[in-house]
Amino acid sequence: MKMGRRAWGGLVALLVFIALALTEPALGLTDDAEAYLGASTTYARWAVEGPYDHDGTLAAFAVNHEHPPLAKYAMGASWWLLHARTGALPSVLAARLGIIALAAWLAYLVFAFAWDFVGRTAAFTAPLLLFSMPRFFFHAHVETLDLVVAATSFFALTAFARVGTSRASAVYAGVAFGLALASKLNAPFLLPACALVVLARRIPGLLHAEEGRPRDLLALASMMTIGPLLFLALWPWMWFQTGAHLAEYAGFHLRHYGILFFYFGKIYSEPFAPWHAPFVMTAITTPPVTLTLALAGGVLALRSRRAAGWLIVLGAATHIGVAALPSVPRYGGVKLFLPLFPLLALLAGWTVQAVVDRARLLRWKRVLAVAAAVLPAVASLALVHPLHLSYYSMLVGGLPGAVRVGFERQYYDLLYPQLLEWMNRSLPENTAVTFLPNNVEYMRNPHWWRSDGRIRQDLRFVRFDEAQVVVLSHERRWPSYPELAARCEHLPQLWELRLEGVPLVTAYRLQTDDIDAQPAQ
Repeated sequence: MKMGRRAWGGLVALLVFIALALTEPALGLTDDAEAYLGASTTYARWAVEGPYDHDGTLAAFAVNHEHPPLAKYAMGASWWLLHARTGALPSVLAARLGIIALAAWLAYLVFAFAWDFVGRTAAFTAPLLLFSMPRFFFHAHVETLDLVVAATSFFALTAFARVGTSRASAVYAGVAFGLALASKLNAPFLLPACALVVLARRIPGLLHAEEGRPRDLLALASMMTIGPLLFLALWPWMWFQTGAHLAEYAGFHLRHYGILFFYFGKIYSEPFAPWHAPFVMTAITTPPVTLTLALAGGVLALRSRRAAGWLIVLGAATHIGVAALPSVPRYGGVKLFLPLFPLLALLAGWTVQAVVDRARLLRWKRVLAVAAAVLPAVASLALVHPLHLSYYSMLVGGLPGAVRVGFERQYYDLLYPQLLEWMNRSLPENTAVTFLPNNVEYMRNPHWWRSDGRIRQDLRFVRFDEAQVVVLSHERRWPSYPELAARCEHLPQLWELRLEGVPLVTAYRLQTDDIDAQPAQ
């Protein structure tokens, strides 16, 4: 039986889900764990148990109320079904499967859009390229908001692209945009792209004429009306004192506390890193073949004079362009503009489609063309797995080159499973461990994995003055790092995690007791 778009897209989504679920245990716990997992479980308990009155609702949604709830709903639902209700899975894996499910949905959306608007070769190429981007692959697993807003923003953008001559399609775009607004603050960045396409359609000769004038202006109006209304409806914290809570939400992000960012050897917080940081970070953390194909695809999409192609290019430009504005914070590698990357993958697929169409390749040769495009990125992913946030491309000489020119080795204050495996295996009973430079995150987050049995119950994570072992995370964004690294050099080294010869975390002995040194790995 011949498979159609839905069947093939469903298969791609299923394979992405399986791949992400199988690789999840190897990925570190982020410093967002307490904030987002804590909120997710609180929201889930409220949904099931209440109380649903004014005080009960506000108490539940006061947790992490600085961010919209959709990603936390996804994590909370899977946590409740797979852990709290059934005990089938550990708590962190159960919650992360909510993110992984949305990542698989995104794979289907990318596949379906490419199939309908670009071609079948692009449909298979684009999702593979997206999930072979190492840093995107990492975010497709973990307890953050960024994968979710990437998925819902892509859904909204493509819903707008699919607007036809019916009013229903315009309403559909508004609903999709509401889901994006309920995911994270950067969702509105796609609106300028939609507005520019509306304008371009009305300039004679700029875009190819389409059969029947799409109700794109109505769709844009729907996005700006239905979208915000759905945003409010999905967020119970906004149901009470709506004006005050909206002002608090906006004020938090307009006056966001500074977060350190190490860029070309300099630490930035306030003022933010230079405007070019998002472009540079994209260039050096995207596999080079994928990046080249995407840039070529952008040119091809514009030259096609098709509304769908222009929408993807303009969407990519606005997502990264807004991130470069002077007033916008810049930190955490590429996480703040993660919605860019599905669009880059789609444009890369556009190039592959154009090549195979122009060469009139037979089906088996098209498979080879897809493999040639995808395998370099897959190789990059395999080489750094599971240390994806330390990936840098050969444009900057890999991780060693990035360190030499002044980029960060990692971020998120990750608690690495490899480190925990060494601790569980090698440290004596009741060993006291501290983490530098930022012990605060390591004190408040590990209880999620401790309750799952991934951290020995007797191991203690403590303040520096109580510790027997210190774990130094080599993050140069912390001003105290150079002094700490110099002091630790004189301590006996117990264990080290490296990538491409570059240390990421190193464990040292602080007190001379029965802790045996282990060879660096």
